[in-house]
Amino acid sequence: MSVQKKNGRWYAAVYLGTKDGKQEYEWSEGFDSKPDAQLKELEMKKSVIESGHKVYEKESFTATADRWLKMREKTVSMATYRTNKNYYDIYIKEYFKEWLTKEIESSDIFDFMMQLDKAPATINKAMNLLSQIFDFAITLKQIRVNPCIGIKKPAIRKAKRKTWDEKTINRFLNLKDTKQSSAYTAFLILFTTGMRPGEVCGLRWSDWTDDYFIPTVGIDSKRSETD
Repeated sequence: MSVQKKNGRWYAAVYLGTKDGKQEYEWSEGFDSKPDAQLKELEMKKSVIESGHKVYEKESFTATADRWLKMREKTVSMATYRTNKNYYDIYIKEYFKEWLTKEIESSDIFDFMMQLDKAPATINKAMNLLSQIFDFAITLKQIRVNPCIGIKKPAIRKAKRKTWDEKTINRFLNLKDTKQSSAYTAFLILFTTGMRPGEVCGLRWSDWTDDYFIPTVGIDSKRSETD
């Protein structure tokens, strides 16, 4: 069994090995010409030989992604995990829910990317997450090659950020409403230290020593106190 023609298309089939007493074969996607299928057969044979004729498990993409998300929940921050899960649920989950991980080809990834009617930055994040899931599938010995490799993502054009100059900052700090605001001290800290708004909001008056803050307690993503 090598290259066969079915319904007007050419397919490469490579022997993987024996599992549960049954011979297993891997089939390629269909090609219009026999030479293209033969080239694919050589590529597949090389991969099978390098893997020692390993018969990879056939698992649904949804199951693979769920296992990846469980791993992420244990290995990254809660904020990163939530972002990963949200992107998966919103942009990826529904599209690939009927697929087996092993069946997804580069052309399928390209089609997925093209149907994402979103900003380039959003598309890139979804594609990067998808690629991580397939890297995980390789680790699990479900596939040999990440189908996301070689797919060119849209370029992200970052607009230059406009920041206030010293004159504008002084004008803002001297406004009557600003001076009377309960956040006036926070504004001063923001403009003079470069701290992030969330970091400034985390400061406590009990951390004030002489004329500067020495934070001793932090709050993690689960709202628990940390050192």
